Amino acid sequence: MLRLRFPAGCGQALLFTVAALFLLLWVLADPPPLRAQQPEIRELASRLASPLKKKLGSANPRIRLAVFNFPNADGGESELGVLWAGELAEALSAQGAPFEIVPQIALEQIIRAARLRGAQLRDADYMRQVARAAGAHAALVGVIQPKGKTLRLQVTALRTSEWGQYAEEAVKIPVTKELSALYFKYTRTEAAR
Repeated sequence: MLRLRFPAGCGQALLFTVAALFLLLWVLADPPPLRAQQPEIRELASRLASPLKKKLGSANPRIRLAVFNFPNADGGESELGVLWAGELAEALSAQGAPFEIVPQIALEQIIRAARLRGAQLRDADYMRQVARAAGAHAALVGVIQPKGKTLRLQVTALRTSEWGQYAEEAVKIPVTKELSALYFKYTRTEAAR
């Protein structure tokens, strides 16, 4: 039997080194999503911000927006839809003072309390009601569709006080291997349905 002997106090340092190595391997095995699409998402945010400020800004010093995760063309919630919804929310927040984004956790709590599932989570009228319950002036809903060698993100800013919309914009983003993987990687909640 092989016995390794280490100088006093060296065992703990070795244990921490091995733990750090395992942590590094775990992180590298599933790297965090890339944020390479920010220029297109910022452009989309800018194009959406203008009509929202124009139509809502005069009556509201703070414009509250509910940004929902974007499903794939088949209606499933993917990691990419979650990532791009978060990036759009960040980009809108960076547009200036009037925008306030409803926290995603608040939207999820309302969705759970209303027991919305499946197709209801993709229905514009349900999303409008959830946004209204969260105190938002507009609900930003969208869909990601593959179009040749690009992914098309189409976002609509829905009115929460009445039927209709404030704006609708789309951007095309070139497909990369990473984006394709995120597009087909469903979230834990979607996989559980």
